[in-house]
Amino acid sequence: GGGLRVFARGIRQPWQMAFPAGSSSPFVSDLGQDSAATNPPDFVMRAHQGDNFGYWRCNWTSLGACHGYTRPLVFLRPHTDAMGLGIIGSRLYASEYGAVHAPQVVSMNFAGRGIRTEASGFSAEIVGLGINAGWVYVGASDGRVWRFRPGA
Repeated sequence: GGGLRVFARGIRQPWQMAFPAGSSSPFVSDLGQDSAATNPPDFVMRAHQGDNFGYWRCNWTSLGACHGYTRPLVFLRPHTDAMGLGIIGSRLYASEYGAVHAPQVVSMNFAGRGIRTEASGFSAEIVGLGINAGWVYVGASDGRVWRFRPGA
């Protein structure tokens, strides 16, 4: 039977989720705090049942305030705004919105390492990302949808 239950908590703004094949623990993009903090990072998290990432008390700008909370998988630059997540094989793809930094799509392994730029040069901010049949599709705020095949 169903029933609504909390899976993980303490995430300021869980934005997008992507699930590796066969896993019930999603990757979650989190948009960091916009006010009352100096340059708080954005994050990619790997959420597991019962995790508490600490938001209101912890925004990861002061590690002392974050003691005892689940650490994010990847710390992104402030205002990176990972507006989309997707998976191809064993790589996680994340779009970076582009309001402060140039819009781009990056990928990383499931441990959050080996981050590399996969695509850049978009005509406007990235507002969405989708994966289908080995292609990465990217929606831009100017109404265009782009696509690319990683490694091609």
